[in-house]
Amino acid sequence: MSEWLCILRPPRPTFEEDMTEDEARAMEAHFEYLKGLLAAGKLLLAGPASNPLFGVVVLVADSEEEAWELARGDPSVRVGVQTPELQPLRVALLAGR
Repeated sequence: MSEWLCILRPPRPTFEEDMTEDEARAMEAHFEYLKGLLAAGKLLLAGPASNPLFGVVVLVADSEEEAWELARGDPSVRVGVQTPELQPLRVALLAGR
């Protein structure tokens, strides 16, 4: 198992203030998807960063291919609301580890 940093980019800087109803539904599905990954042991952490707005997700996967499958499986990515960027990450320090 290895960790992967996934940055999720929204479609525009004002996304939090002006998302459409369809985008809001996609983001609700995104949150539920992440909760499922957490329960399955495939997510280490996730949350939004601001200024500029983007999402930070640390995935746990056996390979880059699996990490991309997890990133692209996100409902907000599947419908084009967020765009993923993926990089290998070596978590050197983590509370509880």
